[in-house]
Amino acid sequence: MVINRELSITFARLRSGEGGIEAFADILKGNIILADKLEAVEVAYGLGVINEGELEHPVARPEPEDFGLDSDKRPSILPEWATVLLENPYAILTIAAALFIGDMAYLIIVSGADLGTALLISFFIAPTIGIGAAIGMVALVAAVNAILPNAGAHRAYRKALQRHETIEAARAILSRGHDIKSLYAAGGQEFERRIARAFRQWGFDVDEVGGRNDGGIDLVVRRAGIKGLVQCKAFAKPVSPAVVRELYGTLTHSDAQVAILATLHGISKAAAEWAQGKPIIIMKADDVLRERPPAI
Repeated sequence: MVINRELSITFARLRSGEGGIEAFADILKGNIILADKLEAVEVAYGLGVINEGELEHPVARPEPEDFGLDSDKRPSILPEWATVLLENPYAILTIAAALFIGDMAYLIIVSGADLGTALLISFFIAPTIGIGAAIGMVALVAAVNAILPNAGAHRAYRKALQRHETIEAARAILSRGHDIKSLYAAGGQEFERRIARAFRQWGFDVDEVGGRNDGGIDLVVRRAGIKGLVQCKAFAKPVSPAVVRELYGTLTHSDAQVAILATLHGISKAAAEWAQGKPIIIMKADDVLRERPPAI
């Protein structure tokens, strides 16, 4: 799977069972291919983070009234804009910068310090005071907000809403995964991952070997003593005889019993005539969505 480091860590948290619905939600929001999101859905389902009933039967969106709330605004001792500002990760830096400028102005205008002295003093004083003050303000506001009336009900509402939105996102991803159009729109990496996923669902052990001096082979699949070499070609037209001949050559120099060419649009007539009678199986896009694998 090719995803950024942050999402890799989140995926690890999900797999370990520590991340829960929050880690699952972060993955679904990530800028990753559909195959990775489908894998995340399967992992979350397998760990019990989500269940079959939630995926098959949509439920109504939680509303504040369901939790005894008048609105979806969180209880706070500050106006909403101020609370949001303090929770912004850049708020501390903003406060420190404001104090830095204020210190410089005071030292130059009131104390008569020169620019160099004002810069030096402000550089050491403002960040220390500013960051300390900002952290203190954020902690104080958070502590007071946590004990306000309806704070618990609001947290329960936000948690239920996040779960609902995450389940709906997972349902949409599964729907896309069963739509053949998503395969036709897939790039090479996405198509290869979808083929690997299909074989796993069919009960095969799958090794993803593409890119490692593979002789054109992307996957090695095994089941019931049979080993197959899989090459994935997400071409916009039928595959030519040259590709089929190359795949067959790789097969004859391996210990596998069968070669599988996974395509979007099959192979050309000439390629089909050449492959006839040889242990080569041709898969098209609609084969990937079937419940049963091709006869191997």
